[in-house]
Amino acid sequence: MNKSILITGRAAPITAELTMRAAAKGFTLATAADESGDSGNGVGELDERVRYVGWNPALPISARRVLQEVCNAFERIDEALVVCTPLAPGTPFHELPPVVLQDAVDRAVSGALYMSKELIGYFARREAGVLSFVVHLPERELRTPLDAAVVGGFERLADGLFELYANEPLVLRGFRSAGSDPREFAEHIVAHLEEESPRGSGKWLRHSGRSNLFAFGSSH
Repeated sequence: MNKSILITGRAAPITAELTMRAAAKGFTLATAADESGDSGNGVGELDERVRYVGWNPALPISARRVLQEVCNAFERIDEALVVCTPLAPGTPFHELPPVVLQDAVDRAVSGALYMSKELIGYFARREAGVLSFVVHLPERELRTPLDAAVVGGFERLADGLFELYANEPLVLRGFRSAGSDPREFAEHIVAHLEEESPRGSGKWLRHSGRSNLFAFGSSH
């Protein structure tokens, strides 16, 4: 398959599953590893089919360098996925060290803003391309305030971009799942990546854990 895809995101099972399944389908694939905090974006040393690009989400110039390196390697980017997953620190919110809050802002908020800005600019100049926002929420009854702030801000960013770029020659869409197995959710997303004509522009495509696809204008 000739489609060139860039996946960005922090360490999480969904990021690893997306990378492995997209590579298995034969896409020309790059992944931007989050260099801050823990050990990258969780994909490990997959194989030679994946190009690994270093990314510091706290620095706007780093997002620009990611795009430049991938474009130099692949000539173009057809589709990009920006992945958001909860941080879920086990410490009560009022006891979180300031460095943990700052790290969350840098990695989950600033990184999404900088990367989305660069990708939209790139696709707008090409007058083509697909940018997908991915949210995977593991099932649990209680979500931390930090998770709520990170995920909520990411979703509001996507909603605003859906509206602002509705009439532009690029596709913006979202994939959202709560409580589903990351392997099933990744399969759901990759099935969309395989389509010749991308569906769901300006919408969140919610994965229910079943094989059917349900498109919602909003997942909230």
